[in-house]
Amino acid sequence: MSSATTDDPTMAPAETPTGPHQAAPPLLERAPRASLATFAVFVGAAGALFAYRGRAQWFFQDDYAYIVQRDGGSLDGLLLPHQQHWVTVPVAIYRVLWNIFGLHSYVPYLAVSIAFHLAVVVLLRAVLRRSGVSPWMATITASILLFFGSGSENVVWAFMIAFTGSLAFGLAHLLVVDRPIRSPLLYAAGTAFGVLSLMCSNVGLVMLGTVGLTIWLRRGWRAAAAATLPSAVVYGLWLMTYGGEDGGAQTTNDVGLILRFALRGLETLVSATTQTPVVAAGLVVVTALGLGLTVWPDRRSWPALRMSMGIPLGLAAGATGFYLVVARSRVERFDIDYATDLSRGGLFIETRKAFSPESTLHVQFAPHRDSQLVSAFCRVTHVNTTGIGAQFVSLDSESEKLIASAIGALASPAA
Repeated sequence: MSSATTDDPTMAPAETPTGPHQAAPPLLERAPRASLATFAVFVGAAGALFAYRGRAQWFFQDDYAYIVQRDGGSLDGLLLPHQQHWVTVPVAIYRVLWNIFGLHSYVPYLAVSIAFHLAVVVLLRAVLRRSGVSPWMATITASILLFFGSGSENVVWAFMIAFTGSLAFGLAHLLVVDRPIRSPLLYAAGTAFGVLSLMCSNVGLVMLGTVGLTIWLRRGWRAAAAATLPSAVVYGLWLMTYGGEDGGAQTTNDVGLILRFALRGLETLVSATTQTPVVAAGLVVVTALGLGLTVWPDRRSWPALRMSMGIPLGLAAGATGFYLVVARSRVERFDIDYATDLSRGGLFIETRKAFSPESTLHVQFAPHRDSQLVSAFCRVTHVNTTGIGAQFVSLDSESEKLIASAIGALASPAA
């Protein structure tokens, strides 16, 4: 008996059942089940690991914004923005958990946060498989996000369900509408996921753009419009009625600063995931080779090329767009500059802000990745077109140790 086949590139071929007198399926045919089982073990292990890591977590900062600063039982309490984000879904989740468990334990809130993170990774693997990535490669790639990456500490902070929620619902939106059959029911389900993504945070806007670009490449502009416009209309209605209630956002239009922030964010993403420059370079090379091997068979057919490259290009554009959107609103609000040339006596700060020599300023910076923040007062020693040189005026003993540790790590010979 031969395996059933299909002309739909988004659907995997059916598996051949193995009877008592049939030979065992070859290794490649067993790969989907073996890789999926391995991935399930990884997901379970990650859930347990993050539960252990967050065992001492408690409510702080923005957690209280969802509980104390608004009435979740009123329409305004559910629909008013938080820092320009539409946060109806996380507010509703917090209010339900608060009504059931109160503030006696952080465990229920932690469980929801971990569940959203695991859902993002599971859905990402499904998107990779939809794109034609092999079972084992999809498992390996998704598992990197499962365990590693900068910002992993936010998995145990329940407030971050606003952002992981947008990712999860956005990926679900993509999977539902990326079908060869234009079904009103599927598009309705996709619209629901799209709206839920938007109701978590502004990351939903990036995900909506990602879905639109991906579907346009793979299915055409009509399918892209049907998949995204209803959700966009709903968001527009919310923006007109409630979106301005949180005050104007402090943004920057400095293109150079925005691009520099986005580039630094993408560099940090790669370095935090790979940990070493050698592995980072290897990841870039492997990714380029993988895309080349994907494109090569379809190079003479534009429709086939659009189908094979739609998801990779859509997700890549979404990641870049995320950093550009964040840069425009966060660079000025949080006064983000970059510290370089660190020594025991001071550092150089890349900044476009105007400082005078001999002026005093307060700085906070991380000497190295995953380090605690150093907080210090500095004296400006010199100023040039790219930034300022600053000398430490006062450092506590803990900050001195952190700086000495970072300098020692940089001075150590490569293994």
